Amino acid sequence: MRTLTSLLKEQEAVWIYCESEDLQKKFLQKAEEEGFLARNGSKPTELSLQKFYGINSGMTMGYISNLIWFMSFQCKDTWNQKIDYGKFSSGEEDYLCQRTHIKSVKFEFSD
Repeated sequence: MRTLTSLLKEQEAVWIYCESEDLQKKFLQKAEEEGFLARNGSKPTELSLQKFYGINSGMTMGYISNLIWFMSFQCKDTWNQKIDYGKFSSGEEDYLCQRTHIKSVKFEFSD
């Protein structure tokens, strides 16, 4: 079975996308089993469920805001590698996120 720490062999940090609450719970449990701690020292399973997380080689983790996740796909610079945890945990070879998973909203103001 793949490990989260294996993702950090060539990267200092990676970002994780968990589509469903079930995947979010599985991710947090796996992170705890592998020895990650939240930046505030909490166990991963004590964190609230979110879609976007970051893990780093210092074995700490935290949330990635929706805005930062979205904007990272708009930049030409290479940001942290982004992993679709559903694909990663099921053993798929192509588990990198190629799109944002957040729909943009267009606002128009009228007088």
